[in-house]
This record gives sequence, structure tokens and C-alpha cells, in this order.
Amino acid sequence: MMEREDGYAALRSLLKPFLTVPRRLYCAVSGGADSMALATFSDALWQEGFLPEAPVLLHVNHGLRGQASDADEAFVCAWAKDHGLSVAVGHFDVRQHAKDTGTSIETAARNVRYTFFEEQIRNEHDSGQAKPLLLLAHHAQDQAESILLHICRGSGTDGLAGMRPCEERRSYWLLRPFLFVPKQKLIGALQERQQTWREDATNGQREATRNRLRLDILPQLRNDVNPALDDALLRLGVIVADESDYMEDTAAACLAKLVEPKSGQDPFSSSLLARNAHLLKSMALPRQAFLALPIALQRRVIRQWVFSLAKDKKIEPISLLFRDIEEIRGYFSKPTGKWLELYGIMFLTDFEGVHALTQKRFMTLETEEETPFSLPIQSHMQQVTSRFGLWTMTFQAQATPATVSSLASLPAACCALNAEGLSGLEWRFALSEDLFIKFGGGQKPLRKMWNAWHVPSLLRKHWPVVTDGKDILWVPGLGRSAVRKVQVGQAMVTINWRRV
Repeated sequence: MMEREDGYAALRSLLKPFLTVPRRLYCAVSGGADSMALATFSDALWQEGFLPEAPVLLHVNHGLRGQASDADEAFVCAWAKDHGLSVAVGHFDVRQHAKDTGTSIETAARNVRYTFFEEQIRNEHDSGQAKPLLLLAHHAQDQAESILLHICRGSGTDGLAGMRPCEERRSYWLLRPFLFVPKQKLIGALQERQQTWREDATNGQREATRNRLRLDILPQLRNDVNPALDDALLRLGVIVADESDYMEDTAAACLAKLVEPKSGQDPFSSSLLARNAHLLKSMALPRQAFLALPIALQRRVIRQWVFSLAKDKKIEPISLLFRDIEEIRGYFSKPTGKWLELYGIMFLTDFEGVHALTQKRFMTLETEEETPFSLPIQSHMQQVTSRFGLWTMTFQAQATPATVSSLASLPAACCALNAEGLSGLEWRFALSEDLFIKFGGGQKPLRKMWNAWHVPSLLRKHWPVVTDGKDILWVPGLGRSAVRKVQVGQAMVTINWRRV
């Protein structure tokens, strides 16, 4: 890929795999030389019949240069009109946005730009088509600057890889066809076509860090250290990108193997962590297996874990900071019952691992309440389906002759009780004063039994218990008390439940 130096050929080559299905194409055009090369080449591909439909131009007026910004807008709109192309323009007060968000002008401009692109594409996207394509005109010098800037900031391997030619976003594919095309090649192509462009005077100002890199630091490094510095930085980016992709694939495989619960898994025939993850509706990672991974993989797995939750729960895109990754990683060494909130996600330590669930889900757990209900016991089967706290369950109860010799033969989803004098069963949440009478003798406060069963504190107030109106008879999936022990020859009640 580094051999490509012709902008037109690079654009055509990058687009080709995406054009096997109908999709719209957008070009971000500022009016500068690189973006005008992008617009010119895209229009040429449309005129040649290579593109299925005309590209749409997107222009952002940042309001930073007064009349010059308005002149850029007028230039792009006039060019689009001359070539029969549509253009969408966004107007922003970037200085005010930077002040409101506490960011630099450069960062604020980038943020409003990408927000505009996202909104414009999402509003125009035909759901019957594949994801649209957004073309950006970053070239080889931009890539070299980005990689050097990331080196200076102490970036990880993703940063050292620089910008990627292809990135899948929520609403579109972002493509950068010129990443290995020198800027002078683009300018030469425009001159050959007698196509003019706009010059941004702020590119010569040194207030922005990137401008200082381009105007001062990179020229000095080329002169004093390596005349082929740009090629060296581009080569570094390619090497690191390949290695980073390999690590990402490896981390994805690790995450798929580790994460609980598994699809189709029975909550009560799997691990304690999986059971609790089912009920919390979380994505959980087992502590020991996670800590056995190399640290480099741990960090990658954490990133993909968080990204997966964000994608599944439609959280806004997240850019994880290194310190936050390390803080999350540290929770795998903390005792049960600790929690951390980051990026709208709650991380909860459990006996066997760490859960991740959205803050919205966490708050729902904190406030959910249900009214207890009773199930009468008669000679025929009684069945009821109800939502009860975290559970949507079907309960069945039936008075039958004693047919089991051992309670141990019953599955966790079934309980057998002495039916003598029993008119009904009550399903409710546990109370602070509840006692649990053990089969081996003695009794314990139910709050202490939760620890023995390794139930997270967040779940305890949402776990149903079965009583006869007085004593706890059964905690579904966890344990049966010694109350109403089945006697041979006596009628008994069998209770079955399943989570819907």
C-alpha cells in the first residue's frame, strides 16, 4: 500500500471493494488543495460511471476566519454547482464551542466537524442501502504528522499506527484514500486539470501544535536526522497497524472465550459468575482466567469488553484513556462488593470476577420493586407467570404423593415440600429479619447465607424466596431450608420454576 502515489488510482482502488452493493458517497471538502483533489477525483469517477451515483459534498464553516471562512464556503458551493453536485453546509461557532467544552480550538473544530458529518449522513441514509462512505483527504504528510504527534504524546500502539485507511463508524464507513499519497502529487494533479483551490492562512500560524510540527519540527528532523523521515514514519505506521490488528483479533478471541454469560446458557447449570451475570444482565469476566492473560492482552480485552457493552447498549462512542483501562484492570484484584463508574458503565466485583453493566441498568436495579404474590396449592397443577424483580418466571405447584427418596435428586429449579396443613405458598423478596433453617441443624440469618451462596449485594434484594407465610422454605436456585421436610408416605408439594 505504501507504493501508491497517484491520488486518483488510490481513490479508485480503495473504493472498489465497497461498491459491490448500493451505497451513497460523501466527500468532506474544505476547499483546500487536498480536499479539492478528493472532490475532483470523485467527480471524475462519477462521470466515468465507476460510481453508482453522484457524490455529495460536505462542508463545515467553522466561523474562525471571518470573511475568509465565508469565501471558502462560497467557493465549495460554486464548484459543486458547476459540476452538478449537491453540497450540505454546516455553520458553527467553534470558539464558543471550545470555551463551553474546555477544549482547544483544534479539538473543538474536529468535534463539530465529525458531529456534523454523523448527523448529516444519518439523516440522509436510506435504510435499504449499505452503510454510506465518507471520504476524507488526509495525505501522506498528514499521516506522518499524526504518527509523530502520537509519539510525542506517549500514545499506545493504536496511536503509533496513525490514521487508518478504513474505519467503520456507527452510521458510515470512513475512508482515507490519500494516506500514502504525497501532498505535492495532489497539487500536481490539480494543476494539470487547471483546478484552483483555497489557501487557509491559519496553516502558517504556529499556535496549533500540529502546525508547529509541520512548520518547524518535521523540517528540522528531515534536515538533521533523516531526509526520508516521512517514509520512515509511514513505514512505522504500517508495521504497527498490522501488529495492532493481530493483537485486536487475539483479544477478540479471548473476550469471546472469557465473557459470561454464554448464549443459550442455563443460569443454574453454569458458574456462579455466569448465574449472576444472567440476573444482572451484565457482561462478566472471570477473575482468574483474566489475570492469567499477558498484561498487553488484558488491556486489549478490557477495551473490547467496554466497546462491546457500549455497542450492545447503544452507549455513545467511547475513547478509553490509559489510566481508566488500568483502573478497570485493577478491579480484578479487588475483593467482592466493590464498584466503579466510568463512561456510563458500572464495574462490579463479584466472588469469581467482574461485571460490567450500564449505569442505567444499575440504577434500575437500585429502584426496582415488586409486590409479593401467593400461589394456592390444590389437587391439580397451579401455574402462574409473573415478572418479579429481576425475574420473569413461570411457577408451578402441585400436591402429589411422595415419590422421591432424596431431596438431592431434585434439580435446583425444583423443590419438594411436606404438604400437610399447607394451603398456599408466598413468593416475595427477602426481609432483613428472615432466618434460614439448615438441614444440618441450626439457623442463620438469610443475610449471611447470601455470602455462602456468593450472591452480589446488588442482587440480594431482588432474589425471590418462597415461604408458607411464616418460614422460608426455598430460595430458588440456591437452597432449600429444613422447614417442611418431606416424609415418606405423606403428600408433598413439588414446585418447579423457570426463568422466561
